[in-house]
Amino acid sequence: MAPQLNNDLVQFRTIILSLLSYAAHPKLDTLIAKLTPKLADSTRFLIKMEIRQLAKPCVLIMDFRPYFNDCEPVKHQNSCHYLDKISKTLFLASVEKNNGLFSTHIYNELNDKAKKRHRAMVSDKESARLRSKIAIEDIQQVSLVNNTFFNEKPINAESQCRLFGYDPLGMSFKGKVTAGIEVSALDLNANGCVIKTPLQTIADCEQSVYLWFYDHDPSLDFQQEIVLEYSVEDHKKVQSGKFSHYLLKLTQSSDNKMIIALNDLLTKRLELSNQSQKKQIEPLVASINAKCHEQFLLSNTVDIPMLCAQYQSGWRPSTSLKTPSNQALWQFVSDDSGHEPLTRLFAHKKIQDALDNQREFDDYAYLLKHEYKTNAKSHQQFIVIWQSQLENDYAARTLLTKYVLNGDYRYLRLKVLPINAQQDAYVPSAMPDYINPAMALLNRPPNKQTLSLLKASTQLAILSDVTELNDVLAIENALAVKKIKLPKGQALKYPTKFTLAKLARKSMMEVVSIDNDDLRAEDRFEHEIKLTLTHCNNQSMAISGCSINISTRGLLIKLDQALKLKAGANIRLTMNVPYRGKTLSLVNQAYQLLASQDNGILRLAINGPENKHLACHALREFIYQKMDELTYSGFEQDSIYGLQRALRNVYANNHLSVPFFINQDKRQWHISSVAMNHHTKIQHFDEQDITTQHLLLKMIEQEKFRNYCLALLNKVNSENIVEVFYIITLPKKTSGSEQYSFWFSDIKQLQENGRLNEAFDKIRVLKDPTILRVQLSKPNKIMDKYFRDELNYLEQISSPSAQELKDAMALMTGIGEITDHTEQVLQMFDNFINKTELAKVG
Repeated sequence: MAPQLNNDLVQFRTIILSLLSYAAHPKLDTLIAKLTPKLADSTRFLIKMEIRQLAKPCVLIMDFRPYFNDCEPVKHQNSCHYLDKISKTLFLASVEKNNGLFSTHIYNELNDKAKKRHRAMVSDKESARLRSKIAIEDIQQVSLVNNTFFNEKPINAESQCRLFGYDPLGMSFKGKVTAGIEVSALDLNANGCVIKTPLQTIADCEQSVYLWFYDHDPSLDFQQEIVLEYSVEDHKKVQSGKFSHYLLKLTQSSDNKMIIALNDLLTKRLELSNQSQKKQIEPLVASINAKCHEQFLLSNTVDIPMLCAQYQSGWRPSTSLKTPSNQALWQFVSDDSGHEPLTRLFAHKKIQDALDNQREFDDYAYLLKHEYKTNAKSHQQFIVIWQSQLENDYAARTLLTKYVLNGDYRYLRLKVLPINAQQDAYVPSAMPDYINPAMALLNRPPNKQTLSLLKASTQLAILSDVTELNDVLAIENALAVKKIKLPKGQALKYPTKFTLAKLARKSMMEVVSIDNDDLRAEDRFEHEIKLTLTHCNNQSMAISGCSINISTRGLLIKLDQALKLKAGANIRLTMNVPYRGKTLSLVNQAYQLLASQDNGILRLAINGPENKHLACHALREFIYQKMDELTYSGFEQDSIYGLQRALRNVYANNHLSVPFFINQDKRQWHISSVAMNHHTKIQHFDEQDITTQHLLLKMIEQEKFRNYCLALLNKVNSENIVEVFYIITLPKKTSGSEQYSFWFSDIKQLQENGRLNEAFDKIRVLKDPTILRVQLSKPNKIMDKYFRDELNYLEQISSPSAQELKDAMALMTGIGEITDHTEQVLQMFDNFINKTELAKVG
């Protein structure tokens, strides 16, 4: 950023700006004295220095393309600016008035005016939007798993380069190839260049050198050869000891035509890079959008997802996922061992048969948890009645009305389906590795231990708590259940076939937890690296120590000598970092102190840009190569590293519910997006050639449905984390058009008004209805760990797109989930409400 007018001299702004064109005039002091007769000489001196400062030639480039769409290239001397029409007019007028000089003042003035115009333009658009008629935005269909990728090969856009100690301009092409030393131009710009050469290629750093650029990449569509003169500013030997890096500065004696050609080449490189970056925006937005929606859903799901594998004792869960919202269900299905009831559910013969034959299983069960004591020792009974048993088993119906509905029970749905866990668990970044070093870790497949578990787990089971359905249908009233208190001090007596049978297991089920407090920017691993603290701020020292854990962007270290240091201190370390089978001694690596303890433990983050931090690069590659062997240090310490990410990816690929997301801006609440996948199936929800997905989207768009959801969402709070309602609905084609409207009614309201039987009977005469369960909750804090690097990169190449995503995340107000329960509700209605036989059992 160019320096602005000194605040102390703002009152003399008019005088300073009027004298800019006289900055080099020999009588500048006289002119200042005439215009400021009452000022002290010291103040006049400051004014003179300010004039000369602002009148200096400016080497910065003005690029207003992020602000305006109508920018065009404007070349001036050795630079190319991108200006809108107004800025172009001001620029040309200012430069002409300034005798052809592009000064620091002109840069500042045009930048400030462009920013003000941009802010005014944005403000006008926002005001117009607010004044316009409020319209409900279209619901966006999103996926929880990104399938849009940027797959283009790396853009080379490079030129061959050779080094000479003399001007080779008059030589033949073959002669230049023979005489010149082949070098690599690492960083080429309008003012200078960094080259990589064989060790100590330039013997005399005082003499001028010449670079010949030729054989340009075909994608640049540029054929002209360029020869330029440079002076050596600095040089150093590379860590390997085989090469040297030289910092060169373009000299003013270079041929003007060659300088113009260089600018043309750099412009073509920039245009090619911009074209590539524009193509990257859409895949990045899609990937981040998918991951943040997945975060919102997974954080709020009250279901328990489980991967199932086949063991000697039969099929049972190998891995399960704990979320911030399914703790209540976990607590209910856990006994003293913490896992047994989940395993025991799978002892049901129908489940084992379905899993053996790779078929889907979908059934409901009443699960009663009864606690009692013997000899002051606590025991737990788990009694299960599967829905199919209630149809013809008198003992099951008796147990239901006598014990289950009077005790601490849950009405559960268990759905199991075959999946390809190994394939579904791998969700790479939208960007290839070469785009950004951080993408390599995002694109790495799961580690060996996780892959081994995934390979064996070919089924996904989801356990859902739908106990509220009994209240919605008033089952206890329909069955005339006699209210009794179950004996607390003794075990219940019932047929043993309703006891959850044990499945022997030698290995424990892996439980991974989503922890929203995991705020680390990246994962850390335990590894000891020998190091020496060489500098703290400007003070030299030599204190040895070692790392406790490592990451690419930070370290936790312990020094052999305790120091009292303040957070924010700039620290330099010499580190022995493993790299490609060797140990590199990296000198004076810059870190910043985040926190310290009295025992010499320091928490550090890298200081400076990642792409220039050698330790960052070396540690990133080391972690990538050794991730299967390193011990993870963080929130997943108690489970297999990478298993959480893998399991949540499997769930995102195979979610059975239809999530929808509610946003609130300054004007309105609205359902902003809905996520569907290949499992989205709704009974009786199709019309000829109209798909289920299309009809479901049209139903969610209905104003009545939206308003009903928003009204119930207001009842959600910390005490009542979810609101659930069941609707009976029918799609109806509007006469004379292809549009569909949807009749629906809340089943609980029908039941409370005594109209449930009448409504069901009338509707079923017309058509089989669809019955949906809709669950509403408010979003938890999300952990952006898995899309943070993509978001940071998007911010670099398209700040508006990144900001739009951040705003959408901040506006997330509610999360809904729709699941189809048509068959089960109709079955309960027919067996419990329309029939009176079960009431006699009670």
